[in-house]
Amino acid sequence: MKNIVCILCLCLLAGCDGDKFLEGAKPEIGLAQDEFTANTTLDDLVRGAYFNLKSPGEYGPVDLLLYQTIASDLVEMKEYSNVVSGNNNLLPLYLRQPEVNDIRIVEWPWSGAQSLLFNVNTVLEFYDENEPPKDGLESWVPRIQGESYFLRAFAHYLLATTYAPPYSSAPTAPSIILQTKPSKAPTDFKSRATNQQVYDQIVSDLKNAIKLLPAEYDASKHPEDYQDRAKQDAARFLLAKVYFLMGKKFWTAGQGGDGGAVEQINAIIDSGRFPLLQGSDLKQIFLKSGLGQKASETVWYGAYYFRNGWRAPRFERHFSNFTGGNRNRGFAMSKAVLNQIGWNDPAVAKLDKRYTDWHRRYENGKDPAFRAEDADEYNVWSSKFTNPTANFVFFRSPELYLMRAAIRQGNGDAAGAAKDLNVTRTRAGLPTLATATEADVSAEWIKEMGFEGRRLFYLQAMQMPIPPGDRAGVSAIPYGDPSLVLTLPRAELTRNPALN
Repeated sequence: MKNIVCILCLCLLAGCDGDKFLEGAKPEIGLAQDEFTANTTLDDLVRGAYFNLKSPGEYGPVDLLLYQTIASDLVEMKEYSNVVSGNNNLLPLYLRQPEVNDIRIVEWPWSGAQSLLFNVNTVLEFYDENEPPKDGLESWVPRIQGESYFLRAFAHYLLATTYAPPYSSAPTAPSIILQTKPSKAPTDFKSRATNQQVYDQIVSDLKNAIKLLPAEYDASKHPEDYQDRAKQDAARFLLAKVYFLMGKKFWTAGQGGDGGAVEQINAIIDSGRFPLLQGSDLKQIFLKSGLGQKASETVWYGAYYFRNGWRAPRFERHFSNFTGGNRNRGFAMSKAVLNQIGWNDPAVAKLDKRYTDWHRRYENGKDPAFRAEDADEYNVWSSKFTNPTANFVFFRSPELYLMRAAIRQGNGDAAGAAKDLNVTRTRAGLPTLATATEADVSAEWIKEMGFEGRRLFYLQAMQMPIPPGDRAGVSAIPYGDPSLVLTLPRAELTRNPALN
């Protein structure tokens, strides 16, 4: 019944005027799953799954990337902001209190992911058990299947990196519920799979997606809104991230005899399709809005549409809201990290174009939102997400260079690592390096990917301790520490006896 309600809500949202992305995305709820009569209906289910990346309420699965920043050492939470009360209460995330599992950012993303998985599993099961409908759009079927495999992998990835320990620290540990079939009844309960089972499924799904997805959008073959949806390089990108996170042995040798993370990274970079944006305003990477609008380096993004077609994740709300009267901005860059990368000195920081384009520094008493309460000498805030209706960038090519730099440096190739770092450093106006240390790689990850939900990801991939940041009386913890693993939502634990 819960799944049916979710899809009915999706149907209602799909009818909103101006929602190009979801226009017509109305699955025929009254039909049995083996009675779909049009490939367009199955494509509608996939489009609905994209919507569920940011649903069903204030937080969605994509907002789990916020946790990757908030629980790390990258930020300091300002307790005089609105992020510590009511529906926005994010204090347990910052304090690394995983047992607090009844707040919206823990419960809503889980629910949205289950709705997404129901949609794509319905699609995959139908095509597995039936011939495609003969509606003249049979050529769409491989793409629809590829998107379904990709979205299933992405949902499981988001959940596993939040509600389970890192794969490399505990491959046999209980992980998340693995959903590869649509639920048939409200009592269709499942227990946790192991990390090994979850990551095996993610890798398998992504390999299927790579085989099935087209390399590029073709207006003569694909629906108009496919411009904004996942293509082959998105699946390659996610597979590279998964292998990178799984541990060093997967960096150059993945599962099934492939070349691991490096093979996928090289394939995307060598295609030449995603050169880094150059120019005087790097903020444009994060400000594009509307159908087909992206920067040259953006590999995959979620497009914002009028009303409920796509709700932007809460990155703007909590990291980059500078309207003055809105106090939901609550996470500044920690002084510990600013000292680590040298940005505590404004003269040094201003030499880096990423600092000047993507951050704001307020001296004491100058912040329009917090003039009275702010006792710090200064604070540095991210301004990447100042457009609340911008297309949300999931993957962009600088991260590929940074992953490859980390891999090369970790494998003893300091010169190769420097070559990759120089791609982002040169764009930022910094001098090139001849060789790179681990500290160089780590600093570049912070400067380039800060506030985009990559900090825990990088530290856990490198199996490094998680520093305390500005948390008083807190020491560094192991990268697989239980305090970084969120407890499954209270509602799920209450209703599902298989989890007890």
